Amino acid sequence: MYLILYFCRSGEVALCNLAQNGTSHKEADFLAARNLIMLQLLLDNGQRTGAIMNVTVGDYNNAMANNEGIVIQVPKHKTSSKFVCSLVVSAVLATKLASWFTARCSFFTQRLGTAKDAPSDPLFCGCPGKSLPSNELARLCRIAFGGTVNQMRKAQYHLVSFFLHLASYHFD
Repeated sequence: MYLILYFCRSGEVALCNLAQNGTSHKEADFLAARNLIMLQLLLDNGQRTGAIMNVTVGDYNNAMANNEGIVIQVPKHKTSSKFVCSLVVSAVLATKLASWFTARCSFFTQRLGTAKDAPSDPLFCGCPGKSLPSNELARLCRIAFGGTVNQMRKAQYHLVSFFLHLASYHFD
C-alpha cells in the first residue's frame, strides 16, 4: 500500500513541478509524472501493457475528445490483427496527460534540441527520447501494486463477477 501512495504522491508532485517550472524540468519529475500517467492508464483501461507502451505522439494528437475526456486509438498492439485498441482517458487524466505532454516536449527540446513530437515518436519514452523497454510498465506495476499486470487485469474481472453474482441473490 505504501508504494502505491508513493507512486501517486511523487507523480502528482512531479506534475505540479512540471507545470510550475516553465522550461526548467528535472529528469526525476519527468519520469515520476510519466510513470503515474502510464499506471493510471493501465488501471483505468485494464489493457495489456503494449497498448499503453505503443501509443505514439500521432495517436495522442489524433485522440477523439468527448464530454468525459478523450479516446486514444492505438493501432499497434498485441491483438492488432483483430481490433484497434481504444484507451479511454477521463477528463481529469486527460488534463494531466496534456500538461505532461507539454512539459515532455519542453524537456526534450531543452535536452536534445528537438521536442520528439513527430507522429511516429513514442508518447511514453525514456529521457533520451527512445522507446521504453517492453517490460517497463510491467516492472512498474509489480513495484507499485505488488503483482503482475495479468493478475491486476484478472482482479478487475473477478471483482465484477463477484458483484454480479452477489447482485443475483435475493435477500429476504
